Amino acid sequence: MESLLDQLPHNLELKLQLAAAYHRTGNQSETIALCKSAITQFPDSILPMVSLSNFYRDYGNYDEAISSYRNALNTFPENPIIANNLAMLLAEREETLSEAKLLADKLLKQFPNHAAIADTAGWGYYHEGEFEQAKKLFERSLNLDPNNAVTYLHLGKAMIGMKEFDLAEKALSAALILSRSRPFKGDDEILRLLEAVRKKIE
Repeated sequence: MESLLDQLPHNLELKLQLAAAYHRTGNQSETIALCKSAITQFPDSILPMVSLSNFYRDYGNYDEAISSYRNALNTFPENPIIANNLAMLLAEREETLSEAKLLADKLLKQFPNHAAIADTAGWGYYHEGEFEQAKKLFERSLNLDPNNAVTYLHLGKAMIGMKEFDLAEKALSAALILSRSRPFKGDDEILRLLEAVRKKIE
């Protein structure tokens, strides 16, 4: 693929495919370098900006991810996916939680039937300890996208916050089943929470 990119240096899709290939092999420096090069080369395209932000997030470089999402949102202020991804990361931190909620609530008003946005809005309420409101938003999200393991995990955590351990077990069990067909990084957390919840039920 590298030799092909040498022949087609102005092919954005090929450049991002190569970045994704480096990402899969854990080559962080080459992944990031290719995305940054693509942003410089294709400043009017949203794709390399989103890719860079997502890769930073996947690597756990949350400061860089937040900064990159902000840059992308400044360039493409009407894009709901960028705004939603930024809000989700901001909700993880106490110092940016209020900003996350404002952003997510604004998005939810604009896109009331968007599953990921409802989940993000719920995540903000969850981190504020407003578990009942979080539960409602997670359930709305699941009505729109019933096969999302991450949202079931979030719902399970809200149920734990409400001390509804039977309902938490159901949500977490659904998350575990779905995660086996669509793996994500939360498997270990699901298992840990399920074990704790089942002890509460006993």
